Amino acid sequence: MVPELVPVRPGPTATAWLTVRIRDLQADDPLHPVTVVVPGHHAGLHLRRGLAAGGYANVRFTVLARLAESLGAGRLAARGRSPLTAVTRAALVRTAIAAVPGPLAAAAVHAGLVDLVAGLATELRRRADRAGDLDRVRAGGTLTARSALEAVAGYEHRREAACLYDEVDLLTAAAGALRAGEGSVALAETGDVIVLLPTRIDPPEAELLRALAARTSVVVALPHLEDGGGLDLGAALLGAAGAAPVPVGAPPAAVTALVAPDPVEEVRGAVRELLAAAEAEPPVPLHRAARDTLDEAGVPHVALDGRRLEDSVAARGLLGLIRLRDQDFTRAAVLGWLSGLPHRGGVLRSQARWDQLSRDAGVVRGATQWRERLAALAERRERSLQRLEQDPEDAAVEAHRAALQRDIEDARRIVEHVTAIDSASRPPREATWEAHVVWAARLRDEFLTPDDAWSVEDREASQAVGEALHALGEASAMEPAVSVRVFLRALEDALRGRRRPEGRIGRGVVIGPHRLLWGFDLARVHVLGALEAGFPPAAAVDPLLAGDPLGRGAARERQERADWLAALAAADGGEAVVSAPVVDVEGRAVYPSPWMLDTLADGDLRPRASAVRAGSASHPRLRRLGGAAETPLSIAERREVEAATAWAAGRDLFRTALGRRDDLPLGRVLESARARRSDVLTEFDGHLAEVAHLPLIARGLSGPAQSATGIETWATCPFHHLMGRVLAVSPTEDVDDDRWWQIDAAERGTLVHDILEKFFHHVAETGHPAPGSPYLDADVRRIEEIAAGAFRDAEARGIAGHPLVWANERAAILADLRTLLHEDAEQRGDGGWRPAHLEQGFGFDAEPHSWPAVTVPLGDGRVAVLRGRIDRVDVDERGRARIIDYKTGRNAKVEIGAANLLEHGRRLQLPIYGRAVRDRARGAGLPATATTSLYWYATVKGQFAQTALVVDDAVEEALTDVLGRIDAGVRAGCFPQVPGEFEEWWGRCENCGFCDYDTLCPAS
Repeated sequence: MVPELVPVRPGPTATAWLTVRIRDLQADDPLHPVTVVVPGHHAGLHLRRGLAAGGYANVRFTVLARLAESLGAGRLAARGRSPLTAVTRAALVRTAIAAVPGPLAAAAVHAGLVDLVAGLATELRRRADRAGDLDRVRAGGTLTARSALEAVAGYEHRREAACLYDEVDLLTAAAGALRAGEGSVALAETGDVIVLLPTRIDPPEAELLRALAARTSVVVALPHLEDGGGLDLGAALLGAAGAAPVPVGAPPAAVTALVAPDPVEEVRGAVRELLAAAEAEPPVPLHRAARDTLDEAGVPHVALDGRRLEDSVAARGLLGLIRLRDQDFTRAAVLGWLSGLPHRGGVLRSQARWDQLSRDAGVVRGATQWRERLAALAERRERSLQRLEQDPEDAAVEAHRAALQRDIEDARRIVEHVTAIDSASRPPREATWEAHVVWAARLRDEFLTPDDAWSVEDREASQAVGEALHALGEASAMEPAVSVRVFLRALEDALRGRRRPEGRIGRGVVIGPHRLLWGFDLARVHVLGALEAGFPPAAAVDPLLAGDPLGRGAARERQERADWLAALAAADGGEAVVSAPVVDVEGRAVYPSPWMLDTLADGDLRPRASAVRAGSASHPRLRRLGGAAETPLSIAERREVEAATAWAAGRDLFRTALGRRDDLPLGRVLESARARRSDVLTEFDGHLAEVAHLPLIARGLSGPAQSATGIETWATCPFHHLMGRVLAVSPTEDVDDDRWWQIDAAERGTLVHDILEKFFHHVAETGHPAPGSPYLDADVRRIEEIAAGAFRDAEARGIAGHPLVWANERAAILADLRTLLHEDAEQRGDGGWRPAHLEQGFGFDAEPHSWPAVTVPLGDGRVAVLRGRIDRVDVDERGRARIIDYKTGRNAKVEIGAANLLEHGRRLQLPIYGRAVRDRARGAGLPATATTSLYWYATVKGQFAQTALVVDDAVEEALTDVLGRIDAGVRAGCFPQVPGEFEEWWGRCENCGFCDYDTLCPAS
């Protein structure tokens, strides 16, 4: 006996034929067993639900591999053979490749090569003329191809020696058991067999079906499509003649072509059509990428391809944890790992806290950086907390104190956690599978134990991850030694190969790859992403077998075409939609598939792809997405549609119901946009007069001591002053490899200041060299030694940047220091100056050597209390003072004086420093003589230029005037955004280039 072959069209025709066939087989006995071999498990679930509507009993749906297992596994087990797993297969292939001399041996652990050789081995075992195939490859193949065949032979030999059986062995064993008269009990339970729409029948499968037909009734429903694919191949292998095709039971689906602006809108458009048709028809299948959109729309769905275990929280967490060391604990890798973990509260799972604190600490990469820089951050926060305790009480002090304490505690907890991860993630010393399994299991148990924050699904997935992990130990018998790289790839494969069910067949929308629709009949089908090089896909290039000696290309093309036609046939009697975007996810132009264009063909004529994409082609079944959505996916999208409709009707959106609702942002957004476009200063432009009574604003410049640079920000950009000085909004630092390629400009400036302070302290203490005397070689060596110590400290703190760039920076700094000594010697000689005070503070009451704060009257009995730190104060023999403030940036080239109100309030350091020196003289009962205060641009970049200001009574009066005006502006709640002049060279406004708050500022 041979199987009966029946050509049948996929879709409703096949389902109807199957229903009738089962009814005929059970006509005399409703409990007569029938086994339906389906293309996939989901097709079986779908068909079972369909049959349940009419009632059925004792009908089993399975796939051919499971049927073969029920008939042949016992025979193999009796011979002492065990099933081959993905883990043991990969281990055997790796050892086989490594044992073959030639070009492949060096890459034996490469995961891609292992997959290629394993796939070739399986393919050769399933081909009809294996001997001929091997001869063709050897005759015309390359050295790589011949090495691959030797590796395949070595793999097969090792598999047989290990008594492991694969899918082909199972098929062969099942056929052998049937021919030997074995398996009567299993065969009785199987009953009559219907093989529905097989997508392929290779020789081992055909052998089983022929043996099965000799023992029971077997009918094979071969796919009958427009191209006739599969019918001749099945007849040739099964040795049976085909009957006439089953009459088509439903008209072909009406196919509509849809062109979308982009892939996202393509998916959203598909779901909108689904919702619009949901009341009258069953849902339409969508591509896997539609999951999130269906969730947004509240539509239940089932995924044909399930959800990979690799995508679960437990799997991502474990793989990410193992990869951290290989990724050198980069900040991005650590934060990426944390982002996939459920947040249960506390700092250890809070990506936001790790992000904020690692930014503040300047962490870029390396576990050592995480430990040292976060520990240093905690120490800095502790010093800030101590200083805060000494400051005058203020309404914001308590909140600031709490924030600092939280930073200290969180930073130290992160250090502890990173230290634990760094220690636990070190690979085991023993390079065996067992040791690696134990190591990975310990990582999982210590850092990824499910808690209340994990969903039920994630907890179940965690158990499955543990099972997959422990199953890797099977490879030890085939591969005694293993590296972390190979172990990680094996774990990835194990997790990727396991899938968890997602949804239930019969509830909601079916989504999945179109090739899985064999055996389905649906009312609506929507094929997404019908693009060139996708339908049909581009020809694959085999790195092992050049020239396609196995003739894979033609077979693959036939299969791809059959999959496409079967997907459309699934909607026979209903509607099919084929869609394509005009750009891909990266915005590049893409074109519709030739198969999509075939659905629009009139006879032999079909529209050109460029015309369909551009919109110049017209067809009754061609539509384009665009404009307002007729079927909103969510309440938010519905509001957008209402707003768009009102706007199109010429209505004022601000006066619509959406614009007037206080709980929606639209009205406030419209109000702010109109206010900013107007010529009136409003609250949206920084006019906060309505809240000027609040203490933070009402106090103006009075209250806690302030610095010159803090006050200057109001004169430059009041909005910046509001953010940084009034509201104390912390800026977000950029911490990435680009920024930390070289030392930060601020860190460089601090380093140079520290070197100069130490050097000139020695000059001040020893009096050498005297004014008018040059610096000697010993002085140059001393400043170089001081600089070397500062350089080592910078390197230890990890702020120096890349070694090559740092070497240039060191050389530049040393050259600047030598030039500065030469310039300083000349200037000290001209004026008889000698250093007297270095890094002199004023207004720091807790410091024993601090001078008193500078106080400036603001009116109404209020004063501004000013403090700061002067880089250097020189004095001459007559008691005159010269104030120096080092600058390591470019020369600003500004004029500062009383006439221009101290550069309109933007340059207050020099007059305030001068006032501090004059106040000290007054306090000592000495005359407050005019004092020179200067900026010294102490670098080649700044050309060692100086900007000087003589601080006298007129300048002090100007300072009082300027501070009074700024105080009045702050107290009035005046904080507009002032971007300054636009700089063509930089492409930005002068005040916005290095602003910490540009992302918050409407002016930018």
